[in-house]
Amino acid sequence: MVKDNKENYDVTAFVRSHYNTLANSQIADKIYNEMNLLFDGLQEANDDQEAQKHLEKLVPYLSAEGVNFLSGLEENVEKDGKISIEDMVSAIEEFRKLHEKDREPVDVTLTSAVPLNREQKERVIASFRKKVGGHHLFIHEVIDQDVVGGVRLETENYYYDNTIVKKLKEIKEFILNDE
Repeated sequence: MVKDNKENYDVTAFVRSHYNTLANSQIADKIYNEMNLLFDGLQEANDDQEAQKHLEKLVPYLSAEGVNFLSGLEENVEKDGKISIEDMVSAIEEFRKLHEKDREPVDVTLTSAVPLNREQKERVIASFRKKVGGHHLFIHEVIDQDVVGGVRLETENYYYDNTIVKKLKEIKEFILNDE
């Protein structure tokens, strides 16, 4: 579908970068569903002109996130002032592959007393990823000085608290129950 590997790489690089910067799984789901509708129409089109008409009909109904995805695609992959239908189809296919590969993306709230540097975040997330499998993680970082130190990770189905406040509560309970 795409004529040369560099063009395909540009599309793939943009889609992966965009996907990794999405704020949460609901946004990824919304874009995924909207791009599926666009994809179906583009696949049914007999030529570029028919595909363009299909786009003009559907784009006004896209969410801000869907429009942002297409705008970013146009800004980063355009040739001769516009994006080709082939590149758009390739981008949608890549987005679909990423999203379907994730099975169910997971929203994670990472709470710490101070901002974590990149290495610290990567270490915490790598450890957490082992517990949730190959899901794509959408990280929402929260700074809460009340945790004093350590980290707390929360998802819809998982809660991991390794904060100093929790450890102090556990020590207090141990002392009170030991009497």
